[in-house]
Amino acid sequence: YGDAVRSRLDRLGGVDFGLRAEADRSLRDQATAALADLSAFDLDVRDDLDQFLAAAELCRAAGALCIPLPVVEGLMGVDGRRLALIDPSAPRVDHGDLAGEWIGASLDGAAWQLTIGALPERAKLGPFLVPASLGAPAAPVAWQAAHTALNTASPLCSCFGAFTSLSVKPSSATGRRRAATASGV
Repeated sequence: YGDAVRSRLDRLGGVDFGLRAEADRSLRDQATAALADLSAFDLDVRDDLDQFLAAAELCRAAGALCIPLPVVEGLMGVDGRRLALIDPSAPRVDHGDLAGEWIGASLDGAAWQLTIGALPERAKLGPFLVPASLGAPAAPVAWQAAHTALNTASPLCSCFGAFTSLSVKPSSATGRRRAATASGV
């Protein structure tokens, strides 16, 4: 599955695709179509270990190519709504501007429907991070060990993929500057 994911996402244009999506947000539609081709959001990450591992591989490949989508939040979705792990005192959602409903949940399981705010103009850090406000309470989210693992491991897989893609050691500030300069960031 990992090879199929990498091959399909590579056809979008690699890391440059993610960088271009910061300026042209409509490119995310192409990434959504690519993930649909892979049946990515049909994975049963909660109850099947093999599919959980496939999801981790998906997150690694998506991170390696800087795919500009909320992959983890889509994988953890509840009843067709993306599920974001939030701080209820200051909720923010990565890619919250995409169409669809969102549920925000804290680690204690309290959950709310989210009202998404406006996407900030050209943020340097978190270019797709959107403020949100808490709406009506939603059914509590029972974070099982697998849910917590996916919500913590998948972003780590994405970051690992991104670092692997850049061939940069995370502790190397000079290497990060060189990689950013080489990629035009």
